[in-house]
Amino acid sequence: MLDSVTQISEKINSITEDAKDQVSMSKEIVSKVKVRVEEILEMEEKIREGFEGSALDLIKNFSAIANGVSAFWNAYRKK
Repeated sequence: MLDSVTQISEKINSITEDAKDQVSMSKEIVSKVKVRVEEILEMEEKIREGFEGSALDLIKNFSAIANGVSAFWNAYRKK
């Protein structure tokens, strides 16, 4: 009877250790996935900021050209 209880206790300990290892491995995988997702989101934000900055500069340049052409035509018509 004592041997049986000892064997059961050893099996329970083994199962518990296996479960702890699996949980630890799962936590590590989740942590790695989280880091990768954060890196991807940071890269996406940098790309978006670069695009938005370039697009705004382009729009400002077109606006300046339009204002310049408008001023030229207004001055040309007054002569």
